Amino acid sequence: MKIEFDVLSWGVWSPNAGTQESWQTTTVLPCFKNGSVSPVLGNVGKMQTRRFSVLTKMMLSAAFDCVDDIKYPAVFASRHGELARTTELLKSISLKESLSPTAFSQSVHNTASGLFSILQKNTEALTSIAAGEQTFTMAAIESYAQSSALNNPVLLVFGQDEIPEAYQDFFASDSEVISLALLINLRSSNKGCKLIIEPSTNGRNSDTIKYVDVMNAITKEDSLNGVLEGWAWTIYQEQ
Repeated sequence: MKIEFDVLSWGVWSPNAGTQESWQTTTVLPCFKNGSVSPVLGNVGKMQTRRFSVLTKMMLSAAFDCVDDIKYPAVFASRHGELARTTELLKSISLKESLSPTAFSQSVHNTASGLFSILQKNTEALTSIAAGEQTFTMAAIESYAQSSALNNPVLLVFGQDEIPEAYQDFFASDSEVISLALLINLRSSNKGCKLIIEPSTNGRNSDTIKYVDVMNAITKEDSLNGVLEGWAWTIYQEQ
């Protein structure tokens, strides 16, 4: 299987590169710690955002930077979802403390996509995906399938926050903290950024890349070949 599509626009946030300009002008390094840093959502009231988790704000920031107020079908993806918030709820249960209704209602995996639909007044189809170590790739494949079926651009949003200390022994220590959004469409003959994803084969595209590498290439209109989540990713610019 091989999928090819255009990247029409993008949004991205990480703790060490919080603006679109910083991604366009500097090579951003992977970030593995957060320290509760989160983006400011200028289009959402402070009374609302103070109830959002760091991950939710990360994913909403990338999504709004990518599409602003234009409404598209969207695929939201996160391997661990609202794990930090769920961990705090479990701690409260173990201490026999009352649970916060807001924290409980926003502890589900589709929190970010649900809030996005409300804030943007978006009635298009929204999908939430978690697929283990291949979450980003599976979300890209799902986005491609929806774009093909609908003959319409689809918004892909991926987010990953720092893993809570209680679970860090169960996951790799190089888990990136990043959120990104790509507005994708079926590959055309138009100029611009092209993305190819296909199964990885020995001896081809053997260099392992990270999410930050994908976004460094896209934001700087550069090219990239490598293996991400066990799949071969190719990014290039059609002149």
